[in-house]
Amino acid sequence: MRLHWKLMLIYTSVVVIVMASVHVYLDRALRGFLVSQLVETLTKEGRLAASYLLAKMSDGSIESGDALANHVARQLEVRATIIDGKGTVRGDSKVPSANLENQADRPEIMQALNGQVGRSLRYSETLEQEVLYVAILVPGAGEGKIVLRLAMPINTVGQVQNRISRVIWVGSGLGLSLALLLSYTISRFVSRPIGDLTKVARSVAAGDFGDFAKVSKPLSFELRELAEALHSMRRQIRERIGQISVEKSRLEAILGSIAEGILVADHSGYVLMTNQAFDRLFSVTPHTEGRLPAELVQNSNIEDAIKETLAGTRVVTKSMTVPGVPERHFDVHVAPILQNEAVIGVVAIFYDITEITQLERIRKDFVANVSHELRTPLTAIRGCADTLAEGALTDPEAATRFVQTIVSNAERLQLLLEDLLDLSRLESGKLSLELELCKFYQILQHGVESVGHAAEKKGISISLDIPTVLKVRCDRKLIEQAVINLLDNAIKYTPEDGNIRISILLNEDETQIGKGSMSYSPGLEDRLEADLDGVEEPVNKVAVEVTDTGIGIPLEDLPRVFERFYRVDKARSRQMGGTGLGLSIVRHIVEAHGERVYARSELGVGSTFGFTLPVP
Repeated sequence: MRLHWKLMLIYTSVVVIVMASVHVYLDRALRGFLVSQLVETLTKEGRLAASYLLAKMSDGSIESGDALANHVARQLEVRATIIDGKGTVRGDSKVPSANLENQADRPEIMQALNGQVGRSLRYSETLEQEVLYVAILVPGAGEGKIVLRLAMPINTVGQVQNRISRVIWVGSGLGLSLALLLSYTISRFVSRPIGDLTKVARSVAAGDFGDFAKVSKPLSFELRELAEALHSMRRQIRERIGQISVEKSRLEAILGSIAEGILVADHSGYVLMTNQAFDRLFSVTPHTEGRLPAELVQNSNIEDAIKETLAGTRVVTKSMTVPGVPERHFDVHVAPILQNEAVIGVVAIFYDITEITQLERIRKDFVANVSHELRTPLTAIRGCADTLAEGALTDPEAATRFVQTIVSNAERLQLLLEDLLDLSRLESGKLSLELELCKFYQILQHGVESVGHAAEKKGISISLDIPTVLKVRCDRKLIEQAVINLLDNAIKYTPEDGNIRISILLNEDETQIGKGSMSYSPGLEDRLEADLDGVEEPVNKVAVEVTDTGIGIPLEDLPRVFERFYRVDKARSRQMGGTGLGLSIVRHIVEAHGERVYARSELGVGSTFGFTLPVP
């Protein structure tokens, strides 16, 4: 129920209770007043009648009592009864005295015989109604023991009382109506500012901290204080929520910019939040709140670390590996969130050390591979030199063979060192590209010519399906070196009488490059010529692919073919004179241009190596 109606109900109830109480009181008081007036009237009339009786009974005889009673009754319009000191009725105006019982036990008679004005209000069996009795001792008559009793029904009192009650009820009704009107007005006047303040409070609770609507002027000091307190609370909440919003935005920006994955869990071990980096690293949906860490990071070490941190107050560090291609490695630091020296949650930070781990592994492999690559030719050179020094020079045939071995291994060392220098120069980041607009066909044709002799020796044919009008922006020398390296690699791993094909793929969406979704069409030259003239459908990206019919590469080795010294078939690669650095050099050259390399292969069918370049 609304406050307005509650107040009105309270006011009305109070008025009704007060008016009912007053009415009951007035009813009783009026009845008592009327009875008292009637008693006084009967007392006065009784004294006059007593004087009359005394005059009539001067000889002391009361033989004509009924006649006297009738005479008094007629004059006063009441019932008159004459009673002696023993309670015997000597005369009555209503009933023959002989038929009436002794009245000595009547209270009014007893009071009158004691010298008082006797009075009594009771139901009369004779008159069958409530009757007021007033008894007065007649002085000097019958030795002072004669009592005159006057009786009058009080139905007239009830009639008067009813008329007055009707007037009171009418007045009460009018008063109640006025009270209802006043209570309605007052309750509205009191409840309206409270209702306005309630709307203000609800607006604040709903997050609306704008200017408040006009509040009705309160009647009391307390309501004014409440209004001022609400306005002050609104200002403070608006300021604090503004501060919280700024802090939240700042925290979200910080968490979003942090490259490390962050997971926050409550004291029960359920996830409260994760940042974008965590969602990306573990491929989970953004709605992680309320889930268990084990659902997001399927690693028992991390779950144990979180439980251990929740049980204590120390930082726990764990390492974890996520299987897959490629395999990922993390260092995880789990720290407690303390409040009043109690652990209320934990924060776990996932440091992705995959690249560091891979670099460390590559460094170790590089050192081992360089040592091995240098040791093999050096051992051969030293062995041949020692043999020559021990007397093999006297044998011309043996000496020639040993010298040729020394020259061959020296050339291998030279190639290895040159490739290492090129690779070091590319990896240093200080390489200055000489970018120019070049005809891609000429670069590829020069690369084919450079490896033509080696291809002819194995009977391998090289086809060049490239439009002559295509131009790219690149460093001519470096891209030419990359093409030569790819062709050289294809020739080494393609059996005799094999085929090598150089083609290009076009697509504006570089995410499709290397997935086999692009192709070279016969009308490409016309399209490229139109593009050069600014016609629609411009080509933004080009990929060159070198496809051979060689032995192929196992799927598990594909992700590592561009690493330094990585060989699928190490023995065959060394036998062919490879340094293991050719594809790595290609990768660094292409990445220096801001592009990328890729590879596809199928065992026993052949391999495809390609890289992308921008088309101006």
